[in-house]
Amino acid sequence: MIRIFQEVKLLITCQFCPPFRIHCREYHLVKGEIPIKVSLNMATWLCYAVGYVFITSGVMKLINTDFRATFHSLGVPFPETTLFLVAIIELGCGALIAGGMYVRKASMPLLVIMVGAIYYSKLPLIAVDGFLAFAFQARLDIVLLILLLLLIKHVPGKSFRGNSDINRLST
Repeated sequence: MIRIFQEVKLLITCQFCPPFRIHCREYHLVKGEIPIKVSLNMATWLCYAVGYVFITSGVMKLINTDFRATFHSLGVPFPETTLFLVAIIELGCGALIAGGMYVRKASMPLLVIMVGAIYYSKLPLIAVDGFLAFAFQARLDIVLLILLLLLIKHVPGKSFRGNSDINRLST
């Protein structure tokens, strides 16, 4: 019997045994049952969402040739090299964030990329089309900036050694 609950930690328990009993796992696995209590807190969903956005963005920058012309037209220094570096950073850091590993360290380069994206592609819209056009065009970039700041502040992540700091979050 599989029971799914949203809680802070991944626990293995069942309806017949008291919670947090390790013997419950061995007993039910021998009998062929899989009692599982799954934990997906808000920080985990936030990591999945932000990681997904940056992974897809990085992949698109690598496979879509239209981004080369965009980087050339924006006046970015060394546009092709910058495009490649941005794509690799978005892909790698997005994967780390989606996996919940080194979340704070992976969020920092993405924060710099988002500030650069707003500076190079959205700020010139204020002079040409006005503030409302800027606010509309930059809305998703600003939301990603806020999400990255939330990740940096509230989600420490875990290391490759398996030390899970993500479970020590205060609710």
